Amino acid sequence: DTEYDDAKEWRRRVKEASKKRKVALKEGNTVRFSVPIEFESGHILDTFTVVKYRGKFVFENNGKLYRIRKYRDREFEVM
Repeated sequence: DTEYDDAKEWRRRVKEASKKRKVALKEGNTVRFSVPIEFESGHILDTFTVVKYRGKFVFENNGKLYRIRKYRDREFEVM
């Protein structure tokens, strides 16, 4: 039974992680991350506009572009 419970829990975590990755971003979307992100510049931000730059998504805030690595692994909402 413990093995079965572990398997159920693993499937639940996989399903939850899959839901997070299903959000398809489009250029112009505004996104808000649930946990603010601190950048090397010292800026701490949570809300961005999605911009396509050289074929990849980057995030814009107040005219500055930010690259957020593994953004799909972070919890966010499209506004």
